[in-house]
Amino acid sequence: MIIIPEILLNLSKKRTIFRSQEDFQNSLMEELKQQGVKCLKNQNLMGSLIDILVEDGSTGRSYAIEIKHKTRKLSIVDKGEHFYLKSHVAQDQGRFDYIKDVQKLEELVRKFPNMSGCAILLTNDSAYWKKPLKKETADADFRIHEGKVVEGRLCWKEGTSLGTMSGREEGINLSGTYQMKWQDYSKVSEERYGEFRYLLVAIE
Repeated sequence: MIIIPEILLNLSKKRTIFRSQEDFQNSLMEELKQQGVKCLKNQNLMGSLIDILVEDGSTGRSYAIEIKHKTRKLSIVDKGEHFYLKSHVAQDQGRFDYIKDVQKLEELVRKFPNMSGCAILLTNDSAYWKKPLKKETADADFRIHEGKVVEGRLCWKEGTSLGTMSGREEGINLSGTYQMKWQDYSKVSEERYGEFRYLLVAIE
């Protein structure tokens, strides 16, 4: 059985920071392979592109994993390597895209009885895990801060700009109920944005 939090804990001891989403994806795949499972990258399942598909031959189960890596500007030297992370703005779109991954995984789990899904977001941007000061934000339905319960029909609030919604106009429908629980991943610096946390939503 694949236990993703344990995999991430082991990975954090080897890699505290990643240069990009692809770097994170490749490193996670290598860590998964050490568990004796088969990993496939960017697989198309019935029209849905999956970041990582894991096939566990010992149990006959498969795992569809979607990942997001969102960063704020950070420049550090870690284990002799220099890392320069750019700022990914538009957190509202980032939240939407993460919840959209959850919807995609729900659909796949319904189609494939022996499949489980897992959506992972790794970030050093506290705007994702901190509760907003204002309740009525354009992306209120898509908020994923600590303790937030996400379920049902989710839509942009009336008046949301067309630029924000571009390519994301349709709402999201979730069949499950998920409470957001953030976990520590690493602390690479005492500076602002030096802490990385991750959010994991499992779909069974």
